[in-house]
Amino acid sequence: MTQSWQSPIGAEPGDPTDPPDPVELDDPTDPGDLADDPDPAEPGEDRTRLYSLIGIAGAFACPIVGILVGLLALTTARKSGQSPALAYVAIVLSLITAITFATLTANGTISLTG
Repeated sequence: MTQSWQSPIGAEPGDPTDPPDPVELDDPTDPGDLADDPDPAEPGEDRTRLYSLIGIAGAFACPIVGILVGLLALTTARKSGQSPALAYVAIVLSLITAITFATLTANGTISLTG
């Protein structure tokens, strides 16, 4: 037995009390809904390479900045579908520089006080 919904007396089509059309409802099991994520960035808007190169330069100037910008490049690469290789290079170089600097400072080879 099928029940149909009756609109309240005096309700017009499009009234907020009307239930939504079944076509407008999202089906969580529909794999097409996974593709509804924001569109990848346009080629002119992709900043993955820029962030990666800044991260590589930052690896030598200030390793913490290199790590953070490298992570930003990695996130941007994943969102835009670009290769994250340069982002990984920036992160790894930053980590190596930070570990080397910490080791040399701990051994007394580099003095922070001058």
